[in-house]
Amino acid sequence: MAAFLRRYPAAWLAAAWLGGLVAARFWEVEVKFLLVLGALAWGIAWTVYRLAYRRFSWDIGVMPPLLTGVFLTGWAYGLLRQISASSGDASAPDKAVVEVAFRLEKELRPTRTYRRFYARAREINGRPSDMGLAVRIPKDSAFSPDFEAVYVYHPRPGDWQALPPAAHPYAFDYGGYLKSKGMERRLRVKNPSLLNLRSREGARIFSSLRRKIRSTLARTVRDTLHFQLLTALLLGERQWLDPDLKKAFTRAGVMHVLAISGLHIGILLFFLRAVFSPLKRRKWLYNLAVLSLLWGYAALTGFSPSVVRAVVMFTLFQLAWELEREVSSAYVLLLAAWLILIWSPAWIADTGFLLSFTAVASILAFYPLLRKWWYPRGRAARYVIDLIYVSVAAQLGLWPLLLLFFHRLSFGFLLANVAVIPLITLVLVIGFALLPLWAAGVKAEWAVRILEKLLDFTLAVIRRLADMDFLVLDRIYFSPLLAAGAFALMWGVKKWWESGRGKYVLLGIWVASAAFLIDYTLRHRASGVWLTSAGYRPVLVVREGTAARWYGPEELSEYFLQSWYHTGGTRLRRADTLPGVFRAGNRTYLVLSRSLADTLWEGRADALILTGSPKIHLDKWIARTGAKQIFVMPDNYRYLRRLWEATARRRGVSYVDLSNGGYAELDRNP
Repeated sequence: MAAFLRRYPAAWLAAAWLGGLVAARFWEVEVKFLLVLGALAWGIAWTVYRLAYRRFSWDIGVMPPLLTGVFLTGWAYGLLRQISASSGDASAPDKAVVEVAFRLEKELRPTRTYRRFYARAREINGRPSDMGLAVRIPKDSAFSPDFEAVYVYHPRPGDWQALPPAAHPYAFDYGGYLKSKGMERRLRVKNPSLLNLRSREGARIFSSLRRKIRSTLARTVRDTLHFQLLTALLLGERQWLDPDLKKAFTRAGVMHVLAISGLHIGILLFFLRAVFSPLKRRKWLYNLAVLSLLWGYAALTGFSPSVVRAVVMFTLFQLAWELEREVSSAYVLLLAAWLILIWSPAWIADTGFLLSFTAVASILAFYPLLRKWWYPRGRAARYVIDLIYVSVAAQLGLWPLLLLFFHRLSFGFLLANVAVIPLITLVLVIGFALLPLWAAGVKAEWAVRILEKLLDFTLAVIRRLADMDFLVLDRIYFSPLLAAGAFALMWGVKKWWESGRGKYVLLGIWVASAAFLIDYTLRHRASGVWLTSAGYRPVLVVREGTAARWYGPEELSEYFLQSWYHTGGTRLRRADTLPGVFRAGNRTYLVLSRSLADTLWEGRADALILTGSPKIHLDKWIARTGAKQIFVMPDNYRYLRRLWEATARRRGVSYVDLSNGGYAELDRNP
């Protein structure tokens, strides 16, 4: 342990800081308490260093309290950034927010009924704010977004909304996803004609350039798919990609080329180094030109997590190369993560951020080992082998996360990367060279025709690979516990490969086996009862081990059924319609619907479930049954929900409204 601390002190400090940010995502603690404990740990580390460092090794004496202090400080910092992000009226009820001034930042892929934007609040109820907003505007409106404008909107009832909760325990948490993007509330602009233009904040040069490039491409590129691919590859705008095209890239195992990350930034860096090589005699001017354009490109693409990670990392590498210093790639990766998460701690939960860093870490870990195994002499053969080795090295570390997040694996990545990466590299080099011309409004049609030929060939290869269904494993159950075991196994394989000692791989196998057995036991012992909805209709789900049954509508969506298996490891089957009375745990639940509204219930009930807008006198039903909790389903009229909420508040009864999504856990035995 002492040797490890002595050899990698910076890595341990960065890991402690990142661990604190992770803790802030899951546990909310009083910030003052964390700061006091952190200061105490820092003080102990300083005291040991000043007074007792001569008596024992400094790394054993100083590092434990120092790491504790860094961990607690990172925890407090993450919490403070969350509090700062949600400042203003994030938790205010709908009626309390009467005016919102905001500026649009980014347009997302639209739904069937709404155009979606990320926005940043400027004022809420006249008070300054910096809250992230997920804005929805009807598609059938004539609204034309102005990204330099500050809009003012007076929300109507139902327009100012909390982030949506997960529909059931194993559903995709869209609200959590929005939160990882820095969004705190949703704003629905039901009538865009009520949007008032307060002011214009001045043209932002990079957003103006992005629009100019996009408009020039739209006037030059003849095929819609080519336009979508070029804007995705060069500007990072994947929201407009055709769904079938995205599916083909995903099935071929090359979806990563559409996300601007290390591949794109690395190509851009070497392109810029070649362009500005005549300036190498003046290093400060050379570095200024290369790094300015590198960061300018990051601003042009909107500072996504993968772009920022890659730009930060290659900036550090560029400085190390020019200073002629050898810097560990692992240190650069950790330093890049530290710098990025200081800027935006919410990215610690961003899927793209995690995949991006894991891929780079995996390449750093496994690529040198693959090269030692076999490496040809010829330059052309080395290029092909490097593509294969880099792809294999990335997949060796990525597959646990790919299974955890997407529940699928594609084994066509070797063929796809060898065939696609060279083509994409040519497209990117030509595209980077043409970006200044497109920004100036110059079409450069002859170069665009070359790009179109390259894209046609690339699409043909990708579609061919996507049709090879035998290369794809889909609908696989995988849990965080299994992912942890898989990473332990990969660590054991790496250490065994490096040292030749079988004890490491045996340790990895033991940890992975323990994770599998624990997960297997937890899945088979799990049970619970949940109340949720599907298509505004109530659904009751009862789980017993790896089998679950639902009571409610005759059919549920395939996504609803598959998410229970992918994430929860259980098969969901229909049992019957929703019963009028049922028990969960030690409580009795009475369902009041249109068909039961006039029924006289003589027994007691711990909770009432209201569905189908029953015409009942809720006050009398509460008195008759002695219910202490009311559950209101989405299929009830809004005016009835308001009346029932007022009645429940007056009677001191718990009121749970599922009309905005989410679920109620009636009983659970994990």
